[in-house]
Amino acid sequence: MNSATRIWIPVQKLFVGGLVDECSSMNVFEVFFILLFIASLLTLAFASGCLLVGRRGYAMELLRRYGIFLAVYLAVVIATSLGTPRKELALGEPLCLDDWCITIQGVEIIRDQAGEAWIVSARLASRARRVSQRENGVVLYLTDSSGCRYDAVHLESDLPLSVRLDPNQTVDVSRKFRLPIGRVPLGVVVAHEGGFPITWFIIGEGPFRKPPIVLLRDAVYKS
Repeated sequence: MNSATRIWIPVQKLFVGGLVDECSSMNVFEVFFILLFIASLLTLAFASGCLLVGRRGYAMELLRRYGIFLAVYLAVVIATSLGTPRKELALGEPLCLDDWCITIQGVEIIRDQAGEAWIVSARLASRARRVSQRENGVVLYLTDSSGCRYDAVHLESDLPLSVRLDPNQTVDVSRKFRLPIGRVPLGVVVAHEGGFPITWFIIGEGPFRKPPIVLLRDAVYKS
């Protein structure tokens, strides 16, 4: 699920959405998208009906106007996705999708035979009171001031971020990262990858808005 308390639950269970602030409520652009989605289905159904009864000219004019409106809407989505700043969080600040939350708690530097490794600790939590849940497609990676991406080192012992959580359950997880010598991470990016990117079509989100980042500038590194 993506934003069950913000977007109509039967609609949102069809898609994979973006990460939102734990106190967010459904905004006007999400409501508008739902209405647009419903209106699109009705428009296409009505145009198909017109074609079936021989009103081809009316159907084509209806589709032409709908196409113009859709093009303008998508242009607005793209423009706002380019202009909307990335969401920034501090260590210990939760990031939630409905009742599923993740909190980046800290960073530890360890030294082994391969050099330095960065261990990011996080806590997964469910605020649901009655049902178990999981969130698929969430990934963590580090980024530096140059925008380079550093994915986690795969370890067999890693607990998946998609682990199923019982009501009110919390689970601690960690990820290990290696950066080139001299590089210091700017933050931990919490991204949603895989699934249908429904947020690409919502004003204020769109395909070009960067995923949320938990800044590490105030982090106290343990070694």
